[in-house]
Amino acid sequence: MRDELQQLIERFVGKEPFSSQTALNKELHIEGDDAEDLLVAFSEAFEVDISNFPFDDYFYSESKVPYLWFIKFLGLGKEKKPFYIYQLETAIKIKRLL
Repeated sequence: MRDELQQLIERFVGKEPFSSQTALNKELHIEGDDAEDLLVAFSEAFEVDISNFPFDDYFYSESKVPYLWFIKFLGLGKEKKPFYIYQLETAIKIKRLL
């Protein structure tokens, strides 16, 4: 399971070093459509239900991605919660991403 998850994440971020404690959005800078594509691929690969996952709590929408540095610099947007790889590992076990 761990190897398959690592390979999936590497498809989106390359060979960046990461661990269970790595935040996809904060440290690997996955946002917008990339985050959505990763979660859909994750759901399909591991048969995990993502239908009730609060995407907007963790990731910025694609329309805001080009302006993230500006939004953060001016303090205009609500800070998103970090989304950790261990949350994906837990979801694989319970078959649902919360």
